[in-house]
Amino acid sequence: MSFKRIMSLVAMAFLWTGSQIPLYIFGAIPPLIYSDIGGTDRWTWFVLGNLLALAAVCPFVGSMSDLIGRRYVAIMGACLIIIGMIVSSTAHSMNIFIGEHNSCCIKPQSQY
Repeated sequence: MSFKRIMSLVAMAFLWTGSQIPLYIFGAIPPLIYSDIGGTDRWTWFVLGNLLALAAVCPFVGSMSDLIGRRYVAIMGACLIIIGMIVSSTAHSMNIFIGEHNSCCIKPQSQY
């Protein structure tokens, strides 16, 4: 196995691990988020929205990576995760937080 192949496998492992971070971070602290920005009446969208987003994107990622390349799809997904985490971490209302958190959960699917 060449060095280039080993490094590509390590990079994909880091991308996959990094794509799971939003689920683990925001999955552990919902009571703190609700107490800070409100929105206890919309908690179901916070919990189930990411699963719906993953299910909606799953059929299209393979053909998109065939069209433009797996590398570019993975880079695009990683960049969008970073942007999504910044926007959802600075949200001042629950609607913005839920929308960006759910779109942030779409992006990990692009790395499978």
